Amino acid sequence: MKLDQCCSNHTLCCVATGDFLPTRVLDTAGLPADIVRLVGGHDASSRRYATLSHCWGKAQISRLLADNQTELERGIAIHTLPATFRQAIQVARFLDIRYLWIDSLCIIQDSAADWEVESAAMAKVYGYAHVNIAAASSLDSGGGLFFDRDPRNILPFAAYAPGSQDKLVEGWYIWRDDGRWGKVGQEPLHQRGWVLQERLLSARTIHFTKSQIFWHCLEDLGCKSIITCVPGERQTFPAMQIGDYTDIRVTSAEIQTRGWSSKRAAKLVRDWQRLIMQYNKCGLTKDEDKLIAIFGIVDHIERLTGDRCLLGLWRSHMPGCLLWLVDWGTTNPDELSIAPGSARPRPEKWRAPSWTWASQNLPVEHLFYRDDAFYYSRPLAMAVARRQNGSALCGKLELHGPLVTVDVGLVQGEIAARWCEGTISSLQGQLPIQCHVQTDDVYDSSVPAKALLIMQDWAYYFILIVPVDASEAEPDAFRRVGILVVETEDEETVSGLLSRSRGGAKSMWDEYSKVIKLL
Repeated sequence: MKLDQCCSNHTLCCVATGDFLPTRVLDTAGLPADIVRLVGGHDASSRRYATLSHCWGKAQISRLLADNQTELERGIAIHTLPATFRQAIQVARFLDIRYLWIDSLCIIQDSAADWEVESAAMAKVYGYAHVNIAAASSLDSGGGLFFDRDPRNILPFAAYAPGSQDKLVEGWYIWRDDGRWGKVGQEPLHQRGWVLQERLLSARTIHFTKSQIFWHCLEDLGCKSIITCVPGERQTFPAMQIGDYTDIRVTSAEIQTRGWSSKRAAKLVRDWQRLIMQYNKCGLTKDEDKLIAIFGIVDHIERLTGDRCLLGLWRSHMPGCLLWLVDWGTTNPDELSIAPGSARPRPEKWRAPSWTWASQNLPVEHLFYRDDAFYYSRPLAMAVARRQNGSALCGKLELHGPLVTVDVGLVQGEIAARWCEGTISSLQGQLPIQCHVQTDDVYDSSVPAKALLIMQDWAYYFILIVPVDASEAEPDAFRRVGILVVETEDEETVSGLLSRSRGGAKSMWDEYSKVIKLL
């Protein structure tokens, strides 16, 4: 069995071992057999448990509440539970795993205090689980894990591979490309924001889909069509590559088993940025869960590296990680518009400061830069506070860098994602530039825009900022409204302003250096 092989032979998959059990779990081994009971983790006789990843959907779901906890501790008739829960109990019993953790039955759903504590513990809940059971194809708890499948769709065939230096090892392989492998990441479960960290934090996951069952752990991939990975090439299964974020779990496991290194830590942050690009495409029922739904991953990385996550951005990579941009879904300015009543890029209710991607409702992308990129701005102070579960309380960055006034032709109410001609104010007057501007929200032309130069790499990277109303904030306070990229080919045109000796020689940038507060 895959699970036994993994537990016996996979070093990376067995990193998270310890004496942890969630606050509450379902005991599936009690008598009579048609009953399960809610028990406290401290009362469990074994540390081995499974978790369930599932879509809540719109159906009525079985829940633990403050006034029914005693009743659930006395016993729950299995037939009263929805199909996904019943079948997850079957799987746990088949795998000889006594305890099962299901979020809706193990977290008190009408207690904000309990929910905050338990949502903050997701890194351990999924990280220490023996296996995660994923109801990948079910839209809600009534969909179940088991489906009527035609076995002819997954019958394998024999193929001979000649082998190559960096790919396959020569030999015979059992193979079937049925066109379904690439659809695991498209299943309903994997469109849900909360599930991303559940899948990522779990060392082992069994995906139950309508086409077949898939196995996914840190060192092996498999399905009914192909029982094991093709030797020498772990990335063989497109079905299992449900986002580049899978790399982050492997990288963190390597740090745990092989030790910390600056190279691995830097890769972890890059993996995180790819993860966020995927995460922002997923759906969340509650808008305020944006930071909470991935705090388990944050907690895991913080404990592993000693780094600090500043509401979605990492302290060790400031200010470079400020270079994110909204993915408007098109580069054609004629297609950029916000219809009345449609979702805004930023929520009406404050969720996070403007400088973090977590302030956005839309998908975001990160600008990837070289390790030797030259920084013009540097952080001076970071006043960031969060709740126990990762949600934002406040966030202010104090940055020192070159600040200039820009005019890039934005008009009132515009959403911009385009190349344009503009000017930068300098001591020599208005200097023309060609640049790419991308706003984070509908532009308000009544407020003059300024640009803070963050770094020079393949281009010059600025963040667009506007002053915050003085009646609402302290002096020199700004909020982010977009990003500005000036190609290096324009360096000759604005050499007096943009060029700066890496040896530290004084330039015109020194005339513009300023300390600002970014809210």
